[in-house]
Amino acid sequence: MKAEITNENKQKFFALYWGQKVIDFGVDKLEVDGKLFRVYELDDCVAELTPLSMISDEDAIEVAKIMHGQEGDFEIVFNAAGVTSVSAYGRPNYAPTIEIGWNGNVSYEMASEVKIAHAIDFLRSRGHAVDWMGVKVEEMVEAGWIKLVEPNKE
Repeated sequence: MKAEITNENKQKFFALYWGQKVIDFGVDKLEVDGKLFRVYELDDCVAELTPLSMISDEDAIEVAKIMHGQEGDFEIVFNAAGVTSVSAYGRPNYAPTIEIGWNGNVSYEMASEVKIAHAIDFLRSRGHAVDWMGVKVEEMVEAGWIKLVEPNKE
């Protein structure tokens, strides 16, 4: 079931980024914490998140490690369609593969729901915009929940 675009759901979405300074309140970035929900009017707040199309090699490899459950060397392939494909070197063709599209869509072949949830949590912990409860990143941008920004190089 797809979540509706409401202020209550916006707060639920913001809570997924708990502990991160991603909320743009005009003057400064605010950390997502209990104070944010008690003190600030969130109607005008926007989460500044990095699109998955700008994922770093390190983050893509970490997602692959989560999905494959192993250490080792990983191959990252960028194709003309803008899809980043991450897979383990020397693994059979039936091993899990992660594909991250230019538009931020993520697909996981042959992966358990637990590993997918872990990978999505990792991506959120790194400040990436990820679909939520059936609401696409593009819809959240249109609704004013998020603004896609360049990765933070700090």
